Amino acid sequence: MNRCRIPRAVLRTLLKTQPLVVAVLLQFAPLAKYVQSNPLLAHSPLAIVMQWAVGAAAILGACHAVSGASATITGMERYTNDITGTPRVVAGTLTTNVLGTNGSQFLWRIKVANPGSDTASDYWNCVPLPPGLMINTNLGQKGFITNATPGGALIPGVYPVTLFAGNTACGPSTDPTCFVSNKVTITIVGTGSPPTITAQPTNQTGVAGGSVTFGVTATNALPLFYQWRSNTTALANQTNQLLTLSNLTTNLAGPYSVIVSNSVGSTNSSNATLTVLIPPSVTSPPTNLAVFASGTAAFAVVAAGTQPLGYQWRKDGSALSNQTATNLTLNNVTSNDTGGYTVVVTNLAGGTTSAPPATLSVVYQPVLIPWLSNVAIWMDFDQYPGATYALQQEGQLGQPPWLTLSNVPAVGAPTRTTVTDGLTNGARFYLMKVSIP
Repeated sequence: MNRCRIPRAVLRTLLKTQPLVVAVLLQFAPLAKYVQSNPLLAHSPLAIVMQWAVGAAAILGACHAVSGASATITGMERYTNDITGTPRVVAGTLTTNVLGTNGSQFLWRIKVANPGSDTASDYWNCVPLPPGLMINTNLGQKGFITNATPGGALIPGVYPVTLFAGNTACGPSTDPTCFVSNKVTITIVGTGSPPTITAQPTNQTGVAGGSVTFGVTATNALPLFYQWRSNTTALANQTNQLLTLSNLTTNLAGPYSVIVSNSVGSTNSSNATLTVLIPPSVTSPPTNLAVFASGTAAFAVVAAGTQPLGYQWRKDGSALSNQTATNLTLNNVTSNDTGGYTVVVTNLAGGTTSAPPATLSVVYQPVLIPWLSNVAIWMDFDQYPGATYALQQEGQLGQPPWLTLSNVPAVGAPTRTTVTDGLTNGARFYLMKVSIP
């Protein structure tokens, strides 16, 4: 079998003007025949030039077989084997979108228009070759792409490929002047039915910082493949039957779904909603209070978290009946109301208790109990925490100003306190001034 054997640099130049060069060179054919038959000229330099010209014309004609400007790959045609095992083209199957089925014979051939005359030396290739398929790239083969093994399994998928054809095995990675190419798509599908989802993903509620898991159940032709999505965006590396989301934040809340696919097709699940709850937290706890007896005490709390929030006020750890608002108001307080007050704030994510307890002190008006000694006047009174006390006196009742004799140090618990004043001539009136914040 004859092949083109001319330098590539020369080939490139000749191919650009190939039809014209061939026509010109062939005009030398009659003269070459005469020179060759003349004994006087048969071995002359002119005879050698004539032989080269006619040979070049023949070579260029052969090289035009596939590599020439007029040759093109138009697609692929499907073939079937007749009863003798000979491949026969299926009419009307020429396409650039080739379809094959896993489990069935794949027999398609690269189709070249205007291939030229030297088809015996054809070179073919397909890059990249889809898994499970093969092509014989040896010269003289006929551009068939088929199963790597008879009836062998193919992997379903969509494969964009590039087809190549030429007269020499220079290949797609070397000299582009000795082949033509075209792009086609080979799609392999499976047999059976698309997946059927028998258990849809269900709504999930999680707590911030925690985790949740979505799941789906599907049947039909195996293997099944999964792609989870948030809204309509595919989640990277989430290709299992279960989707677990950890370290939850409110940014992750929203609809989730999954695409289940197999070699035949795909099925979309319904949406399942993720709700992320924020546990309650006390941002402004109740504060200590001191209230005069028979007065009103009002505690308040500010809390954050997923609504709705619930409240339960407590006194010394015991729940107060019907006290379930953000404020706690106690009217006509007495010493029985003194103690530590807290509030428990709850929602669907859990609960929290305010801390530390807010103390309520009930302050009574002091009663001064005087008694005399030979050197001073002594006065006793009951002192209560949360209030400040100042002993004042004046020499004539109703004639201000009242003069402060002493400021009594604060106490942490109800205490009987004694204050003194030195003896002086004349009358003296005393007043205990009590203040609370």
